[in-house]
Amino acid sequence: MQTNLARFPQSAFACAPPVSQKRWNAQVQPILPKSRDTSGDLQTFGRYQAHVPRQGASFLRDCIARSSPTVDLQDTSREAAKRALLEAIDGTGRGSGATLEQRGSIAENQLAVEAFGGNIDVDELAGTWRLLYTSAPDVLPILQLQNSGFVQVGDIYQAFTSEGQVENIVKFAVPFLLQESGAEGNGGCLRVAASYNIRGPKTIALVFEEAKVGELRISELIETLLAPAVLPRMFGTMQLLQALRELELKVPLRGSQSLSQSASSLGTNYLLSYLDESMLIGRAGPGGGCFVFERASQNDA
Repeated sequence: MQTNLARFPQSAFACAPPVSQKRWNAQVQPILPKSRDTSGDLQTFGRYQAHVPRQGASFLRDCIARSSPTVDLQDTSREAAKRALLEAIDGTGRGSGATLEQRGSIAENQLAVEAFGGNIDVDELAGTWRLLYTSAPDVLPILQLQNSGFVQVGDIYQAFTSEGQVENIVKFAVPFLLQESGAEGNGGCLRVAASYNIRGPKTIALVFEEAKVGELRISELIETLLAPAVLPRMFGTMQLLQALRELELKVPLRGSQSLSQSASSLGTNYLLSYLDESMLIGRAGPGGGCFVFERASQNDA
């Protein structure tokens, strides 16, 4: 609705204080852009600051600081890429049941996450990492044992220390012989110890030293067969049960070569293509496949 200025007497305007053209321009000139980037707003504000009265400049600066969001767009994109990768991995049985289409989708999303990768931070690498997905030809057969019904493959971990040690950990169970996976843990554990040194901004060299199988938890069935509860448990039977629980098989893996010679000859370079506080992506090359891990508690392994 338009206002007819003729209805108002001239005296109504005469009571308002006169405003000079220069003062009027100073009041209406600072129009900030619609960008929500705080740094851009402040730079634009700096160009107009000389034309704005001191009190008005302070007021506008406060408004910009309060109204502009503090969202890091790079961090937002990073988290979105990580979520997409986890969604692509879901339902693949850690890679053992992935179809060609699923592997292609995972590879594409993995590259998107790796684009945010930086140099290795040993302090951030230290800790326990749970395997979520792999395409490694030497690990997939272990995961596929799950389909045999004879062995249950539990969680698989990599545990790094900042002093150059790493341990691959595989939890497993054998139905009727060892306790099955559950709240109380697994029936046994395979541990492969290795040492590592940093060979490049994103590359470490691994030298495997020893493999051992232990931490056995005999199933209730076997324990009952060896030492029935209705009969007195003989000393020899108790010793046998104790020996089975403490059984540990060790196989040395490291030869007499030095760290650098062994790493070079065995080709055990391990590329850490992405690392942050919650996700680790590694590539064992050449042709060793990829690994996607999430950070776990040290108590889990």
